Amino acid sequence: MARSHFDFHVIGNRLVYLRDPCTPEAPTNLHMGVDIIPVDGDDLPSHRKRSGFDNLDFDFHLHGFIADGQCVVWRALPDYRIDRIRTGQFTDEGQL
Repeated sequence: MARSHFDFHVIGNRLVYLRDPCTPEAPTNLHMGVDIIPVDGDDLPSHRKRSGFDNLDFDFHLHGFIADGQCVVWRALPDYRIDRIRTGQFTDEGQL
């Protein structure tokens, strides 16, 4: 069974990760892995065409914030049509 410290949602053109409530012991040292697979591979930037996906990985401590008792972080999604999103969360101990 997969476990996660954050839920994620697609809201408009954003991928939003949320933890509610965000307790003091909530891990904010997470690395979020995000791969975006487009409907049409030609929409990818040239340096990503060979892999077939766009990589939007990020670290919570660099991009996230705590507001109204929630841990929140979001990433803008690309403008092209998306077929799939693969995402995972990693701590110093490994993948969740």
